[in-house]
Amino acid sequence: MSITLINGTKAPKIDIESLEKSFGKELPRDYIEFLQLHDGSEPEPNVVSLGEEDDLAVNHFISASEVTQRARDLEVFPEFLPFARDSFGNYFLLNLGENGSVYFWDHEMDDGPTKLCNSFTEFIVALEPDPDVDSDSTADESEGPEVGWKHPDFDTMFAEYLIPKKKTDA
Repeated sequence: MSITLINGTKAPKIDIESLEKSFGKELPRDYIEFLQLHDGSEPEPNVVSLGEEDDLAVNHFISASEVTQRARDLEVFPEFLPFARDSFGNYFLLNLGENGSVYFWDHEMDDGPTKLCNSFTEFIVALEPDPDVDSDSTADESEGPEVGWKHPDFDTMFAEYLIPKKKTDA
């Protein structure tokens, strides 16, 4: 991982134990180690390109104390532990039935979760700074554009609602 994480804390041991009890499974060791250092952290603008998905971005990592509630929101996926969200409300998930494989779930698509990689470590290593965001910018980052995943067919699906781009004369 070559991105900076901010606002993270050490997850209390009781929160981690509560997660394992709630899911009835041991959490992957690499995920526990992450929680012990970066629980609830927010990454700098980033991209992660894995699997067949377009560039995705993590907006924030869900704190251990919130994961169980978020999982209840996703009750249709009982084996999945939500560990992060993008800026559009979609989830990054650990499949505890597959020893912590990482999936992405777009809540607006009917396809179900899409597998990205085989482990949390592989996912974290794939996080890179967003090349489209100027890291030397002095502007307030909270005013910048939101980074997230865009469905490949978005423009086609919503063409009638999009404002046409103006052509410039050369």
